[in-house]
Amino acid sequence: MEASQATPMPNITTNASHSCYPDWSGSVRISDLPLHCEVAFQAALLKIGLQFDYLQLVKVVITWVCFVLSCVGNFALLACVTLWRHNLHMTYCQLIITHLSLANLCFTFLVLPMDAVWNTTMVWYGGNASCRVLNMGKQFAMYISSAVVVMMTADKVVSLLRPSSTNSTRIRIQKMMLAAWMYSLLNSIPAVVIFTVAKISVFHGDCPVVGIPQCGDFCVIGKRAKSIYFIYTMLMAFFIPVIVIIVCYTAITASLGNMAKEAKASNEVQWKRGSLIRKRLHQVHKSWRIATALLAASYLISWGPYYSTGLIYFFTDGALSPTTRSVLYMSSYFYPCIQPFITMATMKEVRNTMHKKCVHVFSHKNRHLNSNEHRQQEIAMIGNEI
Repeated sequence: MEASQATPMPNITTNASHSCYPDWSGSVRISDLPLHCEVAFQAALLKIGLQFDYLQLVKVVITWVCFVLSCVGNFALLACVTLWRHNLHMTYCQLIITHLSLANLCFTFLVLPMDAVWNTTMVWYGGNASCRVLNMGKQFAMYISSAVVVMMTADKVVSLLRPSSTNSTRIRIQKMMLAAWMYSLLNSIPAVVIFTVAKISVFHGDCPVVGIPQCGDFCVIGKRAKSIYFIYTMLMAFFIPVIVIIVCYTAITASLGNMAKEAKASNEVQWKRGSLIRKRLHQVHKSWRIATALLAASYLISWGPYYSTGLIYFFTDGALSPTTRSVLYMSSYFYPCIQPFITMATMKEVRNTMHKKCVHVFSHKNRHLNSNEHRQQEIAMIGNEI
């Protein structure tokens, strides 16, 4: 509804006041407001970014598209390395892919639907308990997305510098992944205490106060403690993992250089089949190494804009435009979507499993259709004979 020029506009207060654990029974409904108060209310919502507009619609659509793509890709990838695998015991690559897919699915189900619904309603209707639990799940999903990639990269360094048997490698990966899940769980627990539902009073003046319930870190801790918590989550969820990834790949590059020098110094034109150097270099050139590098790169590309935007917004207090900020924040949504397709494109074993399954499904469907057609022909022939 547009405001008339003759309509008196009440004072709009965009510095919203918060009231924790409010009594919602005393809130005024928007439909009960006078005309000029409703106009002022909508103007205030637009000014503070709590009104559903075209940008919000685009964000919601992209979020649900990412949700569908992530579900299809990660469930298919998970099935390839678990239900559809041909080997009896899971290999170390299959084990890592399993944890990577589960971490992506955690982000898919704990973050994307919550953001999509919230960007649609622009109001938190879930209550205080769901606010705490869902934000803990969101924090957990963001931590585990980083932790699994870090452990995967660290495993490549360990397997290169200290090769071990297949069984020992599998046990080591299991321990590393367990540590990643526990690390993520412990770091997400503070969100249960920090996040609460608050009643935001958008405007005052001669109009009744309308409370807008929002879920955030409003009331439990002070501004300084909130800043410390923000910096801590940024460091533990992204910047420290990025440093670890860079160090790991630097170690891999240096190790490969040393191996090449050792091989050249040995004055052997052809290495023996059982040479340790030959085995190490042969392992490095496997497709799994390429997949690991691409997965780590996709992590940096997807999450880098998200956390960089958070830092810019924190230190400059909103220097970016809402559209730019939304686009950069949503870069993290693409992370669980592209990883399954990177793995399928670089891992021949996964591609072959997916291809065989698709061929089996379509051939079974064709046989079923052919059998139905044959049965109908037989029924028609019998009918003609009668």
